Amino acid sequence: MNKRVKEWFKDKHNITFIAILIAAFAIRLYYFYLTKNQALWWDEAEYALRAKAFAFGTPLSGWAPEREVIVPFLFSLILAIGGNEIVLRIIQVLVSTGTVAMTYLLISKMSNKNYGLVATFGMAFFWLHIFFTERVLLYLWAPLLFLVIVYFFYTGYVKEESRAKLIWFGIFSAVGLSTYFSIGFLLAGILVYVIASEGFSALKSRKVWTSLGVFFLALLPHMIYSQITYGFPIPRLAVGYQATTGESGAGLSGLLAYVNMFPSRVGMIFSVLCLLGILYFLFNLALGFGIKGHLKKNSEWFLLFIAFFVPFALYTLYGVVGGSATFYDAFILPVFPFAFAFAGLSVVKIYEWFAKYNKVVVGLFIFILMVFQAYYGISNSDDTIKAKISSYDSVKEAGIWINEHTEKGDVVISRSRPQNTYYSERETYGYPENESDMTKLIEEKKPKFIIDSVWESRMPWADLYFYENNNTLVPVMAYFLDKEKKQPSLIIYEARY
Repeated sequence: MNKRVKEWFKDKHNITFIAILIAAFAIRLYYFYLTKNQALWWDEAEYALRAKAFAFGTPLSGWAPEREVIVPFLFSLILAIGGNEIVLRIIQVLVSTGTVAMTYLLISKMSNKNYGLVATFGMAFFWLHIFFTERVLLYLWAPLLFLVIVYFFYTGYVKEESRAKLIWFGIFSAVGLSTYFSIGFLLAGILVYVIASEGFSALKSRKVWTSLGVFFLALLPHMIYSQITYGFPIPRLAVGYQATTGESGAGLSGLLAYVNMFPSRVGMIFSVLCLLGILYFLFNLALGFGIKGHLKKNSEWFLLFIAFFVPFALYTLYGVVGGSATFYDAFILPVFPFAFAFAGLSVVKIYEWFAKYNKVVVGLFIFILMVFQAYYGISNSDDTIKAKISSYDSVKEAGIWINEHTEKGDVVISRSRPQNTYYSERETYGYPENESDMTKLIEEKKPKFIIDSVWESRMPWADLYFYENNNTLVPVMAYFLDKEKKQPSLIIYEARY
């Protein structure tokens, strides 16, 4: 074992990888230190309140039952043994750093270590990934799960290294789908790969049926739980279908929505490198079209392309045909390790093509590109993360204040429903659509406090409602955006009966 470790560290590629990984961890740890006490956003609070409810039986108001519960359950175990929100944030840092490491492991295994190093460098300094590292959200888990699933599919199914790895592919596919719904888009891509590679003869493959059998057995507990709690075995499928068919999409104007995001998220340098790498691969693939064995010869890059393109295309399709024309950069976060592999393909080919003229010059050119890419990632991380640190701070402070000034069983009304439930540990109701419904809600639920803030979409009738009912809704606490205390961000009203 020691000999293998020594041999591993003798490889300059591995030493470079360790240096990149340390840099990635240091960057994420630095921003963790800055953000460890920042307030939770809406989605974060949903997962956090679900974890609290698992651990301590606190209220579930604000929790969307279609959300996956695997990670909140894991978080609940940490809370139950005395952990806190800071520990959960440390886990996010480890997941993020693990994603960087897994990028190197997978891409290097499927191509070579030079490609792996460029892809790993891209993930290490990728500002969007760093930003979501500092948020308690499941978007961050998706890239790691994508990489792990593709790793076991490649080693267990494609290369047939061992039966155990094939079984792990089925298990991680089920765990992934139970953890975050976009794993289903990757699995759709893997299906495309199998059909393209083997045709319908795959139906006779023992590997296919073994994978499917393990997958459904591992998915069964999640399906049973979801059927009991939600009324459908895969809730996201039902919600996604309803959003696709019942909500308007962007139409053809949305086809390039995610493509147009690339330069601002990835940076112009890696955007161009990704595009050139993809075009180079597709050109080579097209040159061999119809030649027997050509697809198999390029199977590694074909799988990497599928892992990037199919989820990317399906998310685009979702926004085009429905989903209220939603195009959110966090959705496509898991495709970037594979996109960066194609950036690596470009870098390696550039070096190979020009090194014969002058290795020093082309090496220096590539080094400068990487320095500019790192600077772009760090500067954008710094600007974005620091700008958001104080957002929703008064929602957090108000929730803690309410926890200290209420008893269990007391009720609160707030537009920041999941955040208030998490921080106050009190049942929380959202605002209704109009004044009369608000009056009915107050009469029915008898809330102790009602919160009004600038942090969520404001009801046009709210200010007048509090003014007209100032005898029964009395402001007892306020938080401000400015030091002069002239711009309130949140007001707590006590309901007096």
